[in-house]
Amino acid sequence: MNTRDTRNRFIDYFRHRGHERILSSSLIPPRPDDPVLFVTSGMHPLIRHLRGEPHSQGTRLVNSQRCLRTTDLDEVGDSTHLTVFEMLGSWSLGDYPHEQSLRWGWSC
Repeated sequence: MNTRDTRNRFIDYFRHRGHERILSSSLIPPRPDDPVLFVTSGMHPLIRHLRGEPHSQGTRLVNSQRCLRTTDLDEVGDSTHLTVFEMLGSWSLGDYPHEQSLRWGWSC
C-alpha cells in the first residue's frame, strides 16, 4: 500500500461514517496573529472550531493536513526524521463521544 492508498482508505472510512472531507489548509497559518510560523499539526486549522465555533461543513470532519515542523531541521536526511508530512485526522465537533472516536480509530 502506498501513501495515496493509505490516505484514501482513511478518508473513505470516515466519509462512510458521515464525515465531510475538508481540504488541507496552507502551511502558513491563516491568521497573522497566530503564534506559530507554520501549521504543525492536523488540528491546527480547526482550533477555533474545536473551541466551539461552528464549522461550515458540519460536526463530523476528516482531513489530511500538510504540516511542517522545524525543530529537527539539523536531523533531516537521516532515516528517522521527517519535517514535511501529512497528518490524517477525524474530527467530532461535539457530535459523538471520545469512546466512539476510539472505536472507529481502532477499527480503521
